[in-house]
Amino acid sequence: LELMPEPPKELPRTRPHFSVRTRQKPIQVDGRVTDAEWAWVDFRRGITLGESVQAIPAKPKSYAFLCWDEAALYIAIRNTVDGTKPLKTEPVWNANDAVEVAIRVVGSHRQRFPTFVLRGWPKGQFVSSPEAKAPAEAAAELGKGVTYGAHIAGPTAWSAEWRIPFATLGFEPKAGAKLDLNLTCRKTASDLWLMWRGTKAASWRVDRAGAIVLRE
Repeated sequence: LELMPEPPKELPRTRPHFSVRTRQKPIQVDGRVTDAEWAWVDFRRGITLGESVQAIPAKPKSYAFLCWDEAALYIAIRNTVDGTKPLKTEPVWNANDAVEVAIRVVGSHRQRFPTFVLRGWPKGQFVSSPEAKAPAEAAAELGKGVTYGAHIAGPTAWSAEWRIPFATLGFEPKAGAKLDLNLTCRKTASDLWLMWRGTKAASWRVDRAGAIVLRE
């Protein structure tokens, strides 16, 4: 009796690591990713969001850059969207255009840290969600400390900025320290979940995404 061969097992993908440098300019977290604040970075060498949830290359891409200081992590995201349909800007996850930051402190095998999920919309609303099973109180405390801004530049582009305080993550910032991370943009005109790393699961599954490493 000839048996059908077993399908090959999916090989684990190498997790990308992105080096985050210290902040060089003051940043006003208003969603406007200006040259005055970010001219010292090269977005082509930042984080490219270019995969669907199924880890398939997808467009239109988005681009992010990160920096840090002794108190917080800063994230800027530039989004390009299909301008043939209007942005959906109301603060409803899944149904409308949005950005998501999923972040987790990297601990030892004995020390587990929660995954925090921050979601922001084009008109500046944001939430700190406990969907990834972070304690509700801790998620709420993070939300109180976070600053978020968004700016709609036109029918094909909008941008977002985050300031995420390290203290509410339970994280000690120092060179060499790591954070698990995934970045996601919901693009309704293309019916697309665009990610740094397609997880083939929930967008906040940082164990299937990448990591950032703080550098001087």
